[in-house]
Amino acid sequence: MNANITIERSILPLPPVELDIETETKVQAPYWGIGSTLVAGYKSWFVMADANYGKTSPDELNNSIDFTFLSARSGFSGNLGQENSMKAWLGAAYLFSTTTLEITVPSGSNLGDVLVKIEQQPVNPWTFHSGFMISLNKRFDFMAELGTNFDDASIAVLNATYRF
Repeated sequence: MNANITIERSILPLPPVELDIETETKVQAPYWGIGSTLVAGYKSWFVMADANYGKTSPDELNNSIDFTFLSARSGFSGNLGQENSMKAWLGAAYLFSTTTLEITVPSGSNLGDVLVKIEQQPVNPWTFHSGFMISLNKRFDFMAELGTNFDDASIAVLNATYRF
């Protein structure tokens, strides 16, 4: 986190105090979550929806970070020969996470330590994605998915699966 904060003093003529905060926070505490997925289909068409909740407590912060992630996909599945199949889909995801991050920093002046509270939430909570999965046989799958919010975030997922 890199932030510059100005503290206005209510007693005049004292000048404002500026705090430059630069910290890197490692997540070493346990991360836990829970989720569920529902899938339905008719002939070659399918729809899938999932909901996930997660929580973690970064070391340098005085509180935890919680989030809820919801996503849905819809697409088609078909055969590519006798043993191969392909699925292709479009989808959307929504991230809900509103947290007040709290960090205690030294002021470098006679104020002592200052508790800084930062309201955190996604600027663009929606992400839209498309993807495909090719099954080469009963044991090997390859999957790729690309997503973006058309502004400041994008994601690429590549996955290869081998079943024993």
